[in-house]
Amino acid sequence: MQQQSKAWIFVSHSIRDLEAVRRVRNHLEAKGGEPLLFFLKALEKDEELRVLLRREIAERRFFVLCDSANARASRWVQEEVKFVEGFNAAPDLPRSNRKRIARLNIDTDLEAQLPELDRLMTDATVFISYSRRDMPTLRPYIDMLIESDFGVGIDDPANILPGTDWRQYLNVAIRKSAENGWFLIFLSQASTSSDIVQHEVAAFLATGSTKIIPIALEPLPILPPALQNRQVLQFYGNDFQTNSAMLLRALGL
Repeated sequence: MQQQSKAWIFVSHSIRDLEAVRRVRNHLEAKGGEPLLFFLKALEKDEELRVLLRREIAERRFFVLCDSANARASRWVQEEVKFVEGFNAAPDLPRSNRKRIARLNIDTDLEAQLPELDRLMTDATVFISYSRRDMPTLRPYIDMLIESDFGVGIDDPANILPGTDWRQYLNVAIRKSAENGWFLIFLSQASTSSDIVQHEVAAFLATGSTKIIPIALEPLPILPPALQNRQVLQFYGNDFQTNSAMLLRALGL
């Protein structure tokens, strides 16, 4: 899989918890994330810092709270938490704009809570199966996912070296995608007739993962047999904004 972007994660924490917070940062990075940790000594005016943090949180989709006695005593951490919770609670906020929040109590056994970070990372990571003929149609949606802080992986058969067993290559890549995130299959006449795309779908379903979203780019007389019992997002006949909102909702936002 060719990585197009990494998942950006805002990490709210107290500077007094740096040792534990570094473990959180390292774990997110090991899973392919880009954690954002702020140490803004240069800003001395409260209002400057407040505006900057709020703007950054508003732009980010994924939020980790490193809760602790120090964090609860930190005015800035509490302002960050209050802002992100208030942001999600806004009555006029479209569902597709809400934040995904993970909470860790880093005063207790952090190791036991790392699966919560793993769940966040799988929610923030997508792998895309497609026909190369459809890339002009797909590109705006890929850009939208990247701008929405998702880690995006794309399989490009052109990266398979001559002489490589492409089925084995894809099996390894698909197994990794099933462990680490969502699998988006963009359906069209071109992709449903592609042996490679059909193998990718079968290989993903064989892993037992349920994090698959079929997306129809055009009307299809019949779905591939492996997907006939799956709910399909229909992108044809809608505008880009409608389709983007549907996709983000399907991804749990």
